[in-house]
Amino acid sequence: MKSAKLTSVVSSAILIVLGLASAVSAQDNSSYPLVLSTSNLDAMVQGRLLTSPVKAEKQNSIENIIVSYEATKGNAPVELNVDMTYSNGKVDVIVDSNLLAKIKGQPVVFEITQRPVTEVVLKYDAPPASDPIISGVVEGAVFVRLSDTKRMAGKVEGLTEFKLKTAFGEVTVPMSEIAGIKFHTSSDDKAVVIMNNGDSVTGIPDITAVELTTDWGKADIDPEFIQSITSTSGAKFRQDNTDFGVRWILNTGNSLAPGALRN
Repeated sequence: MKSAKLTSVVSSAILIVLGLASAVSAQDNSSYPLVLSTSNLDAMVQGRLLTSPVKAEKQNSIENIIVSYEATKGNAPVELNVDMTYSNGKVDVIVDSNLLAKIKGQPVVFEITQRPVTEVVLKYDAPPASDPIISGVVEGAVFVRLSDTKRMAGKVEGLTEFKLKTAFGEVTVPMSEIAGIKFHTSSDDKAVVIMNNGDSVTGIPDITAVELTTDWGKADIDPEFIQSITSTSGAKFRQDNTDFGVRWILNTGNSLAPGALRN
């Protein structure tokens, strides 16, 4: 069976970058304000990317991004940790339903720690409950994210464990103990594995294919095309600033879910 490669053509809507008089001075190059219109929000929810190219003179000075809705841009901003990734100057911000509701109510500010910033992209992540793939999933299923808008759910066949080459040697990781795997986190194709107890380990996984049994049949998926695998439908990976630098965190949305951070 050939490996499945799923692709889609995504159209883009260009954001108009406007100043937020109530939140940031027009002379403040450290902040990058984005004001969303109703049509911007509608386009994003329908699956379009909202992109904003950053002018050259601001690319190395941006310390935070402010996203607001045109109807409430005058409200006091709130600082949040959001689900975003940085790659070669591009900042991808994943907007789920909770963040979208916050943006509609007041401006949202989030910190940028990597520069230069050449482009900001907002992507909507539909709630799992609205994803037809998620309904009727069998017990023991995993949730495979192929892109920011494409997911599959099903039971993994024939892969009960895999080898992970880490900095301290090769380890065997049982699939039953895994809350999530974030693939392609570095140029040498390392992955971050989050265990059910919240511990994490980083290394190069020896996984040639993931055979998934879904409600519509079977698919062999090459890990090259997988962003992440999680054991909880609503779980998502995000980068976060920690005392040890920027790290990948599994946001489960539930403190009792497998892989949730423990205090």
